[in-house]
Amino acid sequence: WDGLAIDHHFHLRDEIKYKLVWDHVPTGLIVYELFKDLIPKEYSWLVAGSLVGDGQPALIPPEVFEQHPTLLEGRASIFQSYGKTSLYEYPLYTLLASPVNATCRTGKPYQAYRILKTCQTPDDVITHPIFIEDQETINSEVTRILSEFGKDKSVRRSAKVIKHFLIISFESNYRIASRVASALRSAVRNQTVICFNTKMKEISIRGDLSHWLLEKMVPLGWQIGGHPGYVGGRLLDEQEPDQFLNDLRKVLRESQI
Repeated sequence: WDGLAIDHHFHLRDEIKYKLVWDHVPTGLIVYELFKDLIPKEYSWLVAGSLVGDGQPALIPPEVFEQHPTLLEGRASIFQSYGKTSLYEYPLYTLLASPVNATCRTGKPYQAYRILKTCQTPDDVITHPIFIEDQETINSEVTRILSEFGKDKSVRRSAKVIKHFLIISFESNYRIASRVASALRSAVRNQTVICFNTKMKEISIRGDLSHWLLEKMVPLGWQIGGHPGYVGGRLLDEQEPDQFLNDLRKVLRESQI
């Protein structure tokens, strides 16, 4: 391929045959800074969703909040259980990525794109019925996967800990390896989490040593990419999680960490 790429993920410099616009900040912000004079102000809020989705909402340009003050308003869900009413409130800008993400994870990225093009405001994103339905589907699947490790005897104690890494494998028809990895990462802050979704041949790595592992494993033939804290990729047809773990043990021995 010899086209133009705008990206912030890891690229093997010696293999680049295309024009690359690269920076350390998320791709959405790179695009925004390059073309903000051409982007209608009524749509500048879209960059907030991009940055939230990349885990860096602190990089949302100040002028975007000024142009769209509703981004700082709260949106709340109200639940009642056993006679107790609870309210969960979040800033609107923090809710923009998950709906689009969920539809992509269910295998419909182009539908997510088409829906997003029809959204005139941030509220249009979080209230679109297809986005809501897909979020519920993905949330239920993540809950199922995580609960299996405590309830299903066939997978109990199947999680592995190798030095600074927690590793799990599971099967799902949805691309949720990164969601599962992020959920586990929030529970084990001192470890880097590696998740394999063997059904979809996905790999997701979350944690402080993600980028270190990326630089060690790519030369060994693993198809992963990303940036500090967030790495993902795929297993080739002939590759299995156990092979990845053997290579992980090898690089840990060689690096003596």
